[in-house]
Amino acid sequence: HSYVLGVVPHSWKTALVHPIPKKGDRSDPSNYRPIAITSLHSKTMKSIINRQLMGYQEEHQLISDHQYGFRNGRSAGDLLALLTHRWAQAIESRGEALGVSLDIAKAFDRVWHKALLSKLLSYWLSERLCRWIGSFLAEQRVKVIVDGSCS
Repeated sequence: HSYVLGVVPHSWKTALVHPIPKKGDRSDPSNYRPIAITSLHSKTMKSIINRQLMGYQEEHQLISDHQYGFRNGRSAGDLLALLTHRWAQAIESRGEALGVSLDIAKAFDRVWHKALLSKLLSYWLSERLCRWIGSFLAEQRVKVIVDGSCS
């Protein structure tokens, strides 16, 4: 029903966050790992949507063959094996091998939602799917729970 209407219930967009202490000074907020608990309905729907999007990207070759992160059947080990092979080839031919690795901190937290939705529509994804994703991204809520008290 949520998908057909393109509207995600507020309860699906609310995460209960439990801060779990790491090692170090407990008065430093960066020494806590946030564990977010979300609705079972939300998790199920996100899994279905993710599978749909990943299948679409693979089918329409929208992801570079050199992309290893967040892809089924690929791992960091596969990438390491490929790079080791390429570097060995470069050494044997007395050539050069250069590598660039990007790991953008909190990259998903910085995505501009309006541009993302526009991009999804430009790839001919259904308006219904894009409307549902837009609704899901809008008005996300977090409640922090510490010692049984909720923010």
